[in-house]
Amino acid sequence: MITVVKDAKIDAIHQEEVEMLAQILALIEAEDIEAITPLFTKFLTHMQAHFTYEEGLMKEASYPMYTIHQAEHYKVLNEARYNLTLWKSSPDLWELREYFGEDFVAWIHQHIDAMDVPMIDFFEKGEA
Repeated sequence: MITVVKDAKIDAIHQEEVEMLAQILALIEAEDIEAITPLFTKFLTHMQAHFTYEEGLMKEASYPMYTIHQAEHYKVLNEARYNLTLWKSSPDLWELREYFGEDFVAWIHQHIDAMDVPMIDFFEKGEA
């Protein structure tokens, strides 16, 4: 279960990512190597749009944690890009399962709880 941040658009974006993540993990379990790359690419594109949207909101609201939050986005995008490149050059289902099933799942929960929830709270309180 993913934390709800109480912003309809961001909650919908998070839900879409969770659904794509589940699809990727299902493809990994099915060892459907051919189908993984296009979905991984789509997932990366979705994450980029998600982060761009959030960063726009933060800039508009002069959110004081913008730089830290943005750095987290850069970090996870770079890790995803690295893992996609690694996957394309040397497909390893075990490594990909570790990345998505362990590392990314842990990160997204931590990020939503520690970064997105406080961001939305800031917006709701009108502290801008």
